[in-house]
Formats: sequence, C-alpha cells, structure tokens
Amino acid sequence: MGKHYPSKRANGDRWFYGGYFNQKFEINQDPDYAIEYENLFGREPQNKQNLWSGLGATAGFKKVYRSRLIIELGFSTEFNVAAVLASKDERTFDFGGSIQVKVGYRISAPKGEKSLDK
Repeated sequence: MGKHYPSKRANGDRWFYGGYFNQKFEINQDPDYAIEYENLFGREPQNKQNLWSGLGATAGFKKVYRSRLIIELGFSTEFNVAAVLASKDERTFDFGGSIQVKVGYRISAPKGEKSLDK
C-alpha cells in the first residue's frame, strides 16, 4: 500500500489517499474433501484455486495526539483483477470494500509540528 498526504506536516493530523495491490490464494485443502466429493457426486472435484488479485484505492484521516498516539480512520475498496481476466465462462466481477480503524504509538516523536515546506 502506498499513501500520499497532500498537506505535509511533520507531526500532525491530515487526510490521505493511496492505492494498493494484494494477492490471496488457497494453499491447501482438506485431504478428505476429494474423497467425499467423489462419493457424493460420482466424479472428482475440479480443484480450482480460489484466486484473488485485488487492485484497490484507499482514503482516510490520521489524527495524532501528543505527538505519539496515532488514530487512523480509513476506507478501502478493491476489485478482483484475476476474476475479470479469467476465461469467458468463469469471468465474474468481484468487488469489495472495508472500513479500517488503526491505532499506533510512536516511540520517538518529532520535536515539533513545523511545516516540511521551506
């Protein structure tokens, strides 16, 4: 994920926006699944990987208290590029989003909230 803060301040509160890419996939499967599937349906499962290649955007606001405690509220939305690029009979449009609340603490805080633009 990459974020950009349009108003540059050394220590303070500010809006941000950015983009990201994430990759999710299924690594393993229950070994008894294939046996149960074949017993139930009379054929072997196709064993397709559950692939998600998310391309997304994020925006939010960061608030800093006493130069150390950071609280960030954000919204992210993404769509699955792998599903759009799949073969014609398997193509879908997967779209998702999330709301995030992040809390952090700076061990070594900047001295002041002077502007970085000089």
